[in-house]
Parts: sequence; structure tokens; C-alpha cells
Amino acid sequence: MKHFLAFILLATAAQAEAPQITKVTAIELGGTWRFDVSILHPDTGWDHYADGWRVLDMNGNELGLRVLAHPHENE
Repeated sequence: MKHFLAFILLATAAQAEAPQITKVTAIELGGTWRFDVSILHPDTGWDHYADGWRVLDMNGNELGLRVLAHPHENE
């Protein structure tokens, strides 16, 4: 049976455009999972950047949180 997950992107309050998920890779490693996520967001600095993403199960329960601790406006 396949399990589907949802990714929720977080952004600072001055958000003009919603972040977009551009790539997700999920790999099972010995009973745990690793998620590599690429997001696209027009970060402009500390006042406007995507600051994280969450992995949710189909019931909305949070399975993981990845905090992005700084803007990535040049990446």
C-alpha cells in the first residue's frame, strides 16, 4: 500500500508569492525516511524568504519539520 505525504512550505509574513515545490525525493533507510526537497521562492533577504517545510501524513499529522535558518536569495 502506498502512503501519500503532503509538504507544507512556510514563508515569512511579508510573502508576496507562495513557495513552489519543484522536486521531492523520498528514500527509506533502515526503517526511517529521508526527504530531499527543492523549493522555488523569490527570497529577497531576511524580511522575505521561505523559512521551512513540513512533511504531513494524509490526516494532517506532522511527521517532520525542516527549518531553513536563513534566506537563499542567491541560490
